[in-house]
Amino acid sequence: MDHRRELHDKADAMRRKIGEALRSARERQGSKQSDIAQKVGVSRATVIAIESGQSVSTLNLLLMAAAVGVNLNPQPDPAIVTPPRRPMLREMMRAERERQAMLQAKLPSRQRVGSASFTAPVSYPESNVRRRPTLREMMRAERERQAMLQTNLLHKVSQ
Repeated sequence: MDHRRELHDKADAMRRKIGEALRSARERQGSKQSDIAQKVGVSRATVIAIESGQSVSTLNLLLMAAAVGVNLNPQPDPAIVTPPRRPMLREMMRAERERQAMLQAKLPSRQRVGSASFTAPVSYPESNVRRRPTLREMMRAERERQAMLQTNLLHKVSQ
């Protein structure tokens, strides 16, 4: 129940803040409440309710905001809209290279295997197109290769 009350209080505060902004914009225009009410097509009481932060229909609120030239559309946070995908990918690839280097260091020098880029054949029903593998496919193939190398290493060590 406390959380619900907190949300209600935040909504009240936001309505008051919007109402104050609309009142300030109307006053800067030199318009009266009755002028805005007539322009928007609502009663003066509705304009008073909006400016005092009372709960009104969203349509009336948006119409009044447009009439006084206030944009109520919030700008999205760029950090949310464009997540930093490339740095995460670089970090994953760096960690994978370090892991491979550690595994390679455990092998005797004559058994070390270099990693090479490859193109995996993928069959599509409509054609025989070859494409570059996805990161997920490459990582799965690398894990399988590393598991095989570890198995070979354990086999050599146990002999």
